[in-house]
Amino acid sequence: MTRRRLSVAVVLIAVLVAVVTAVLGSFAALAYRHEAREHYERLQRDLTSAADQMAVALALPMWNIDNDQLRSIVGNGMSDRNTYAIEATANDQHFLLVRDAQWRAVEGKAVPAAEDLVVQERTVQRDGETIGQVRLYASPRFVVQDLEDWRNSALLFILALDIGLVLSLAAMLWWFMLRPLKALEHYAAAVEAGGSPAAPDRVLFFGELEALRDSIRKMIEMLNSRYLALRDSEERLKLATQSASIGVWDWNVLTGELALDDELQRIYGMGPGDFSGRVDEWFDLLEPQAAQKLRAEVQQTFDTDQPFDTEFEFLHPDGDVRILSCGGTVTRDASGRPVRMVGANLDITEMRKAERAISQLNAELEQRVEERTGQLMTAIDEVSRARDQAESATRAKSEFLANMSHEIRTPMNAVMGMTELALRGDLAPKQRDYLTKAKSAAESLLGVLNDILDFSKIEAGKLDMEHRAFALKDVLQQVVNLVGLRAQERGLRLQFSVDAQTPARLVGDPLRLEQVLVNLCTNAVKFTEQGAVRLTVEPVTPPPGTSSTVLRFSVKDSGIGMTPEQLAGLFQPFNQLDSSTTRKYGGTGLGLAICKRLVDLMGGQIGATSEPGRGSTFHFTATFGIAEASAAEERVEPLHADDSALFAALRGRHVLLVEDNELNQIVVSELLRDACGMQVTVAPSGPQALTLLAGTTFDIVLMDVQMPDMDGYDVTRRVRSDPAHAGLPIIAMTAHALAKDREKCTAAGMNDFVPKPFDPQELFGVLHKWLQGVSPPPGETAEPGSEPTNGVSVEAGLKSCLGKAALYEKIVRRYLTTRVQMPKEIQAALQANDRATAARIAHSLISTAGIIGAMGMSATARDLQRAIEADDTSRTVDLLGQIASQHETVCADLEGYLSRV
Repeated sequence: MTRRRLSVAVVLIAVLVAVVTAVLGSFAALAYRHEAREHYERLQRDLTSAADQMAVALALPMWNIDNDQLRSIVGNGMSDRNTYAIEATANDQHFLLVRDAQWRAVEGKAVPAAEDLVVQERTVQRDGETIGQVRLYASPRFVVQDLEDWRNSALLFILALDIGLVLSLAAMLWWFMLRPLKALEHYAAAVEAGGSPAAPDRVLFFGELEALRDSIRKMIEMLNSRYLALRDSEERLKLATQSASIGVWDWNVLTGELALDDELQRIYGMGPGDFSGRVDEWFDLLEPQAAQKLRAEVQQTFDTDQPFDTEFEFLHPDGDVRILSCGGTVTRDASGRPVRMVGANLDITEMRKAERAISQLNAELEQRVEERTGQLMTAIDEVSRARDQAESATRAKSEFLANMSHEIRTPMNAVMGMTELALRGDLAPKQRDYLTKAKSAAESLLGVLNDILDFSKIEAGKLDMEHRAFALKDVLQQVVNLVGLRAQERGLRLQFSVDAQTPARLVGDPLRLEQVLVNLCTNAVKFTEQGAVRLTVEPVTPPPGTSSTVLRFSVKDSGIGMTPEQLAGLFQPFNQLDSSTTRKYGGTGLGLAICKRLVDLMGGQIGATSEPGRGSTFHFTATFGIAEASAAEERVEPLHADDSALFAALRGRHVLLVEDNELNQIVVSELLRDACGMQVTVAPSGPQALTLLAGTTFDIVLMDVQMPDMDGYDVTRRVRSDPAHAGLPIIAMTAHALAKDREKCTAAGMNDFVPKPFDPQELFGVLHKWLQGVSPPPGETAEPGSEPTNGVSVEAGLKSCLGKAALYEKIVRRYLTTRVQMPKEIQAALQANDRATAARIAHSLISTAGIIGAMGMSATARDLQRAIEADDTSRTVDLLGQIASQHETVCADLEGYLSRV
């Protein structure tokens, strides 16, 4: 008997009706109680009011003993239907009106007893005297009737509401829930029957039921897809097992039944009906020895729970011996007893044959490998010898380039230096023209040499990039210095534009960045006849998650421009626009190729845009780290391509030179007067400097740090103690070049620092910085890797004298006459145990030797001063011997120079 299913709609309606009825019944009961209390309280209030009025109304009739009036008033009081009886007593008389069965007022003798009567009694008074009593009785008969009518109305309302609720809920549930659910039921039943019905109409569903419909539809679609996937998977597995000759078996250990799939029956050569399905019959297919071994392995798997994996041979019905690999897994019951074993057999006959063939081939191959290994070792030896020869050739090439660089640069420097010195003298116009052209040719030749060497380093992978902090404005100012004069000579404007968001200090290789910018700007100037060359710098959005910045540099000119064919050949080694360009403008064609390699090393890209006759724009990007910048470096200041600006800022300024060394006095005074047009006042000691400062106004002070009577630190501190000199720039000049020496100068109140022996350009730059308020263009630096020699470098001496041969000759003669005994003076001071004097003389020798170009002796004098100050006796003795030897060589070189001039 099928159990009748209870409709969810009936349950839902019953529950809702029961809940609504219970709620409304509760509210009706509460309302009934409230209504009853109100009726009874109103009955009590009405009776109380009537009793009070009756006592007042009866006072006069009772006083006047007017019985008729008294009966009339009592009769009027019975007009209220709730009044059951009125009883009055006065003058020993008793009056009573009471209701009969028809609720008529009749006279009576006594009030019938009733439990539900409400009584109110009053005393009737006249002028404060009690003259009678009156008692009113009220019956709740009509109150009860009214409450019964209210209750019946409420019950009828609840019943009508329940009927309406049932009908409306039944209609709504049928339309909005039962009908969609019935549609889903029919849909699911059709799917269960194996059909593919269409999904129910969406119009029937809304809200949660629509979501339920969609979920059921998706579930059925998912089940269908999984069923199809499972069927496809079974088919693929069946095909795979057939293709791989893998047969699957299933053994019921308890019943001894063994099921073999079609592929396994094919492997065993069985036809339909050949196998009864018993495991013993399968064992009988094997040779007795193989069957016994296989039974033992199966039993071992049952006992130890080890994986079942074995191989065995059997005789196929076609007469061939087949080798099968057999593996299986055991399933156990709760007690651990084997109940089922499932596995697969793989026909590995061909694989074993192949393995035997491979084993034989391996033996042959090993023999051949041994033979080839001997041949290979011979070839490796030959390659190694060839590599050694190539490396030797590379080293020879590098050494040749280095030697050629040295051999070419040395005479080239002499040619350029002597040409520069000659141009500073008085020359005839034709001679000056010849020398100017010779200097220009030498500079071009040196540029070609530098390009070839740089390109060779890049091609050999020997060019290393620096990674240090630098100020971008210093690099740009150097570009101005190197390109600005050439632009002015051609009548071109050299313009710079630096975006305000560009970091002031970067981390990278400033020299290589300068090399690229100078090359591009030089090309722009070279190929531009009129107009301007503009260099623009702006930041590019860096890669996310990095602390670096990417800058874009653009060099735009208004020159001859290029065709698309010429643009395509840019940045290739030894490439020029055409032969006529080479003849007209010169160049090796290596510059842009070097720029491309350097930009690649800086993590950027380079390119160009151009139109013939409308100029060109070369642009490249480069990646840099960001270094912290001081407040003065927060933005890159505008640059000016005017080489005369530096000397113009210094011309006419008054400088106080505080220096006790006579040779230094001569050199500095001559340079500042002749080259810069400055007024120079010399103070040979600290006290004289203080006296001059007290009576004369100076623009700047050059202060020697180490002097005999009062050193530069004390002089500076005394100058700073005077408020009038608080803003006076004081520049330290000392041979002490360590960081702690710079900090000591700063602590004493000095503004900047120039090391001895000083570079004239560096000295001019520092003076320009403090007199003009802007950073100077960087000066020339020494050739990297150059070592000080024991003799005299006339070139270095002339450089310290700004190329003035007459000044240098004057300094040399003064040295040979006044400073020739300085090494002996140091030794004498040490013998007298006067270490302070010995250190002071050694300090003076540092700058003196540097001025005359004796750089080796200058370096030894610095080491000697430190050894004396450190009280290092053994090192002091060694350095004294070196100084004496170097001094003899220096004096001989200087005398030879004087004999030549």
